[in-house]
Amino acid sequence: MRLRRFTTSLPDHLLTSSGVRPNGDGTYQLRKSVDVQEEDAAGFNCYVEHSSFSRSVIKPWDGEHSDSSGVNGVIIGAVVVVFVAVVCGFIVYKKKNEDIEMVEEEQQEEE
Repeated sequence: MRLRRFTTSLPDHLLTSSGVRPNGDGTYQLRKSVDVQEEDAAGFNCYVEHSSFSRSVIKPWDGEHSDSSGVNGVIIGAVVVVFVAVVCGFIVYKKKNEDIEMVEEEQQEEE
């Protein structure tokens, strides 16, 4: 997973990352964020590649934020990353179940 501005990945020293963390269901999640100045808010996206995807997922940031406290920076990625983590988790969970079903079918055929 990479946070990008236009097509350029942001350097790691600008990002905050949770690291890969387990979920309770055997899947994993990764969260990344970056502080964005309002005047620089254009062109950001979250780019995700995974072996279970037929193609990469690119989720553009719409620039929306809730800055009711007057803070200049915005945290990008929280909603996008949660969405991507849920999608990745679901895909891994589904693939794991399909693999188990396939093994069970093969065992039944052998009997």
